[in-house]
Amino acid sequence: MAKINYTAIRDSREKDGMGWWFPKDEYCQGTVCRKLDTGDYSLEGFETRYSIDRKGCVSEFATNLSDQRFYRELERFDSFKKGFVLCEFYIDDLFLWPATSGIPHRQLQFVRTTPKYLIMKLNEIQVKFNIGVIFAGSYGKEVTSSMFKRWVENG
Repeated sequence: MAKINYTAIRDSREKDGMGWWFPKDEYCQGTVCRKLDTGDYSLEGFETRYSIDRKGCVSEFATNLSDQRFYRELERFDSFKKGFVLCEFYIDDLFLWPATSGIPHRQLQFVRTTPKYLIMKLNEIQVKFNIGVIFAGSYGKEVTSSMFKRWVENG
């Protein structure tokens, strides 16, 4: 088995203070920040084969569902070996939406997106696009690091 040695790429459009930086360790050579055409994270040499699109909260995911730019990105995943939407929340949070959204109580009456709709759209994108969805909660970085190692192992 080849030694695992990779450099993580973080999309330069990832918001400051959000997302992850992968430090140099026995497997990783650190993180570089540059524009990725698809997703938020990949590896040098794997940019057109694997990618992860990070969603930090249910509100971000729900907003993306009405954004055509999000669907164009999902379409680009079709040319990849595999793409993932990695959610930094749990599937339970979709079912509890919008009560756990942080939207002020007095404005909840105006929210039209339902848990049923979120689940339906989640399933639709997994069926229609070459994408997997992972609910990692607060362990998104750790799950991504493990995935990076598997990508290098499997090419």
